[in-house]
Amino acid sequence: MKWKRDGSYTVEAAFVFPLVLGVCFVILYTLFWLHDRVVLQGNLNGMLVLAAEGELSRNEKSIAADLEKTLWCMEITELKIQDGLQYEKCVIRAKSQMEIPVMSIFVSGLRELTLEEKYPCRHPEYYRRYRDGGE
Repeated sequence: MKWKRDGSYTVEAAFVFPLVLGVCFVILYTLFWLHDRVVLQGNLNGMLVLAAEGELSRNEKSIAADLEKTLWCMEITELKIQDGLQYEKCVIRAKSQMEIPVMSIFVSGLRELTLEEKYPCRHPEYYRRYRDGGE
């Protein structure tokens, strides 16, 4: 029995393979983006604790440069640290630009992220003392 060979498998693979490859790139891009988001959130929380304890330098450019060393696909566009009477507040804006040639038709390559966090400057026991008329 002879096998009939024709080019249908090759043609189908030529259409399916780029689609599968594009989906793999989108999944990898999403994983890189999620990694950077989690790293930024963790660093933001640690930075706020240090700022509330008075152990953080207030040079925002050097802080942003240190934070960008841990990121894979994002760059920090804005970093604000605000002192308050009760809370330290920090806002980080970051963006990532990845161009996937064919998939950019379906998925935007630009992603922007804004994280805002607050952390109390004083410990709760101090509030309790001041409210009760203590020192």
